[in-house]
Amino acid sequence: MSQHTSAVPPPLPTQPAKPRRNWRWLKIILGIVLGLVLITKVIEAYDPVNLEVAVSYNQMTIGNVGSKPIKIISVEVNDRTDCTINLPITMFTDPNKLEFSPSELKVGDEIELVSSCKIIRANIETDQGSATYSFH
Repeated sequence: MSQHTSAVPPPLPTQPAKPRRNWRWLKIILGIVLGLVLITKVIEAYDPVNLEVAVSYNQMTIGNVGSKPIKIISVEVNDRTDCTINLPITMFTDPNKLEFSPSELKVGDEIELVSSCKIIRANIETDQGSATYSFH
């Protein structure tokens, strides 16, 4: 004896379902635009240390060629602490103030320094980052 059960389909909805709007493309385009804006802002904010450094044996000239003022915090020569950095001696230099101290350079300003060693490499630390310059 076999019983026959009929498959009864579910009842039809009384109100037709509203068609869903397809927002997927709008979300993708909005995500791409926001991503590009974010990348642009990050690139604009990145401003590496823009210094021009010239060396003649033990004398160094550091110039700010960037777009904003920069403060030079420290200068290390040849990765050695025994290579001192001083201001050059002139007729107008106070002998008590020859030691290098942090200096702010406006755009276009330069500072001259003298080392006790021949300058091969200079590590310059600024308020905007640090950079290493090599000379041969």
